[in-house]
Order: sequence, then structure tokens, then C-alpha cells
Amino acid sequence: MGRRTRPVVAEVEELSELAADLRAVRRAAGNPPLRTMAMKARYSASTLSEAQSGRRLPTLPVLLAYVTACEADPAGWEERWRQVGAAVHAHEQRPAAALPDAPSSEADQAEPSAPGPTDAGPVGRRRQLMLVGGAALLLVAGAFTVPALTRAPASERARDVRATASPSPQVITEDTDPQDTGCDRTGVSTVASVNLYGPDRLFLGSVWLRHAPACGAMWTRFEPGAGMTQLSGARVTVRLVRPSDGRTLRYEAPYLGLSVYGNMLRTDRGCLKAEATVSAPHPTRGPAVALPPGDVTGHAETPCTKPPRTSDQ
Repeated sequence: MGRRTRPVVAEVEELSELAADLRAVRRAAGNPPLRTMAMKARYSASTLSEAQSGRRLPTLPVLLAYVTACEADPAGWEERWRQVGAAVHAHEQRPAAALPDAPSSEADQAEPSAPGPTDAGPVGRRRQLMLVGGAALLLVAGAFTVPALTRAPASERARDVRATASPSPQVITEDTDPQDTGCDRTGVSTVASVNLYGPDRLFLGSVWLRHAPACGAMWTRFEPGAGMTQLSGARVTVRLVRPSDGRTLRYEAPYLGLSVYGNMLRTDRGCLKAEATVSAPHPTRGPAVALPPGDVTGHAETPCTKPPRTSDQ
């Protein structure tokens, strides 16, 4: 079994209880993988994971889809959602508590609607001088800190955030779901990739070998390409292969417009390679009709890859 899901932490007790009950519904259904639930719910696995996290109230359609994907009776959940929503709203409307022993400045005490010219008295002038002086200090400080504030590209910012959120290294059990174990949130990187094409170089997507250093594991991910939108009834099969001992993980699913990923294998027992196969009936309309007759198939695999060495290795 993989690591237990993280405990729910929420400021609103009703929201915490709702998330705990959603997890209980999933356990009663045999703890199905999130990606299996996603196929039934027609929502991504990450959306369903967020719904059971307790960090925020899921939308009503997501809540009902989660319950239905666990083959549970959705009766009563809408009313429960409305009650929790009311509790969350009441919590958000509650005024923030003042910090103890925190002296207030004159600028903090000023009426927001009072324009500057009406502060003609000494207090008003002192307030203006304080604000202008503070702004000047910020401008001077900014002259020395602009390089540090330069924003990195969005992809790099996302990678940095994920890396800083990494938990301490853990030993995972093989053949476990990266989302259920939290390994998909631990500074994940793609260590090998290859494009997957169908007949006449129809771009169907990319095959990624994903690596989570904090978990010491890898998994296969298929990221769909533009050609998948031209196919109906397509199926995607992903595999993860470790040649050193012949261990192979296989996962097959109908294509629903989302990426498809498989379970994990540990990286301390040899190199790993990712494979993906796409199969679909010949399209009856659209640009792909011009493809050669017969089923549309495509297969690609990455080289067998070991995890990259880190600075402390």
C-alpha cells in the first residue's frame, strides 16, 4: 500500500468534516485510484484530489461527481454542500482579530475616504510627510533590489514552487499512484521524453518519464497532442518497464481529453523506460479521414534512464 493521504487541515470545522466524509466514501468504495474516479466523474484527478483535501469548498458538480464516481448515493450531498457553504461564507465575513499590543500609526487611523487637501492641520501634514517619506524610502530601496524582483518564466516559477514544497525523502511502495502518495507534488521533473505519432506523422502526443526525487520513484505520463482531437473512441495504454528485473506496470484507459499516467516504480533497482500506445478506429470525419485505411495506432518509448545525480551524491 502507498502512503496514507495527508490529514485534512481547515479553519472551518464543517469544511474539514466534509473532506473527511468524502475520503470515507472513497475508502468504502475500496479506495479506487483518483485517475479511475476521474474517468467516471469526467473531472481531472487533480480536481478530485483538491475536493477531498479540505483546503476549499469544491463546486457542487465536482462534489456530486466525486460521490457518484465512488458509486455512492448522491442524495443529501447537495444540502450538505449548501450547509458547508454557509459556514464558509460566515467564516469569511468574520472580521479579522486585531494583533495584541500592536500600536497603530496615524496613517493606519486615517479615514480612507478623506482626501489629502482636507488634512490642513498639523496632524494631517505630518501624515502626508510620513507617507511621502515612506514612498521615497521604498523607491530608493527599490533601486537596489530590482534585479532580485525580476520574475522568472512561468514554467521556472512553477518548478521552483514545487521544489520548495518537497517533503522529506520517503520510501514508497512500488506500483502505487503518484497522486495518492503525494509524490506528484515533490519537485517532479521529466527526465526523458519522446513524441508519439500515428499514420502520416499525425502527432498524437508525448511520452514522459517523470521523476520525483523525494520519493525515489518514476512513472509514465502520456500528454495528448493535437491529433488526439481528431480521433473518437481512442484508447491509451501506458507502461513503465525496468529491464534489470523485468518489472512492468501497465495501465489502459479510454481517452477523455486528459493526460494519462501510470503507477510508480522505484529508481534504486535499475534504469526505467516509459512507453505509450494509442489505438483508435479510423475517423469518419475531420482532417484525419485522409489517413490510410484501418485502425489508427501509434507507439513510442523513451530510452531506459536512471535518475539524474544530485549535488550530494
